[in-house]
Amino acid sequence: MMSEQDIAVTPSEMLIPKKSMRWWVIISILIELILIGAYLAMGYGDRNEMIIWGVLAAILLVGIIITFMGRTLPGQIIAPLSLGFSMLFMAFKGDGLHDVILLGSPLAIVLAGLLLGNWGTIFLGIALTLGIAAIGLNEVVSQEPAMSSTRVGFVNIITSAILIIVLTLLQFSLLNYFSQRLKRLRRGEQDLLRSNHELRESLDELEKGIDERTRLLGRRAQQLQAAAEVSKAVASIRDLNELLSRVTQQISEQFGYYHVGVFLLDPAGENAVLRAANSTGGQRLLIRKHSLPVGSKSIVGYTMAQVTPRIAMDVGQDAVFFDNPDLPETRSEMALPLISGGKLLGALDVQSVEENAFTQDDIEVLQVLADQVAIAIENSNLFAESHQALEASRRAYGDLSRQAWMDILRGRNDLGYWIDSRGNLQPVSGEWSDELLDTLRSGKPIRSSDGRTLMVPFSLLDIPIGIVKMRKHPGTSEWNNREIALVEGLVTRLGDALESARLYEDSQRRAERERISADIATRIRESLDVDTVLQTAVVEMRRALNLEEITIRLGESNGQSSS
Repeated sequence: MMSEQDIAVTPSEMLIPKKSMRWWVIISILIELILIGAYLAMGYGDRNEMIIWGVLAAILLVGIIITFMGRTLPGQIIAPLSLGFSMLFMAFKGDGLHDVILLGSPLAIVLAGLLLGNWGTIFLGIALTLGIAAIGLNEVVSQEPAMSSTRVGFVNIITSAILIIVLTLLQFSLLNYFSQRLKRLRRGEQDLLRSNHELRESLDELEKGIDERTRLLGRRAQQLQAAAEVSKAVASIRDLNELLSRVTQQISEQFGYYHVGVFLLDPAGENAVLRAANSTGGQRLLIRKHSLPVGSKSIVGYTMAQVTPRIAMDVGQDAVFFDNPDLPETRSEMALPLISGGKLLGALDVQSVEENAFTQDDIEVLQVLADQVAIAIENSNLFAESHQALEASRRAYGDLSRQAWMDILRGRNDLGYWIDSRGNLQPVSGEWSDELLDTLRSGKPIRSSDGRTLMVPFSLLDIPIGIVKMRKHPGTSEWNNREIALVEGLVTRLGDALESARLYEDSQRRAERERISADIATRIRESLDVDTVLQTAVVEMRRALNLEEITIRLGESNGQSSS
């Protein structure tokens, strides 16, 4: 961009660029040398004139040499002055004021204006005016024009001087006008360049801002996508250990952190226990069952105590950093509390090998992710508790059901039915054969040697309760695996149906007991005196429970009886 110094140039530099000035000077001097050579070649002048022209030519040659060396100012001065001197000298030796060579005076003035500017024009104009006046005075004094029959008076001298002065002033005005115009154009160009530069700077700043914003938005989108991937990966996991291990692996892979650990609060609420980690150093910490006291001078301990995120941009200088030799590459660390339903569960510990690795966007995204991890941990805990409760219910139900079936089967070997080839249905009787007992104990289907008889045991709640024995008609094929699988399915459904029937009978018995209890209680309440109530209770309970006898006695602990 151009500066103010570039604007403050001479009029000659405005008309002729500085880089082109040297060639203008050289060409001007060469033309003058050619003219001098032509003049001398035509045989004009005596020996003294030849010396003068030789000196002038030498001066012009020195001007060319100096100009070639890079200094143009001497040449700029020599070229117009030598041209003006040459014209005056030729006129002096020729026809004086009537010499045609003086018609070239405007050319010298123009050349002075181009090479030296306004002040060069004024200087050469004054020099030419004085020179012409001197030539005219010389003619007037001698009363004989040089090689002319025309007489010269003061009017001719004044007229020639006025013409030179007017030409000089006109040249000065034109140069000044054009220089001002060029100066305004340069200043306008300068303002335009400055405006373009400022506009370019503003555009560059805007582009940088857009690029930075685009980069930040792209990074934020990647972080949110990574958070979504982590949430998706852990959403379906119910086992807590697998969940925490997957969380550390996913966060490390998606966000590029070299160590991610999950601490959970112990039952006493005093220590943060490391439960999962992805790094090699973290695995060593897990083996040692690493834990940090809540409120200790560690980032995790601080976070657990204050229930707020804690960030150390350069953990080597951070006052609360817990120096851990298993993680020596840590340069930045961030711990985020894991909170679900207002309850503190633990902390998410993230470490990076870069200093100042965490931005505000990282903190916000990881906090959202930490909240999701906390919810997943709470869901896993609830699932585990529900599963334990369900297992306890199943075990209790199984114990009750097994006891009920043991009561049903105790001492009964004839519970069952069989149907013969004619369709006669009869209850079973007699003792179990060794073959049936072996099949019941084995828990597997057994075929007879001829392949026509199949015995399939069945169980309820791991209690073998019975066996199904089937025999095909003579002449039919043996029992194949497909048929055996079909029978096993039917036997399983039979077991389910038996359990349902037992539950129904049990509910009926409970309902009957409740009804009997209600009837006895109702009849007892119908009496208002103690004896009647006791008598009613004895009678109704014996009848309802089908007892041989029943006794009700009232008395104190010292042995005094009331009935």
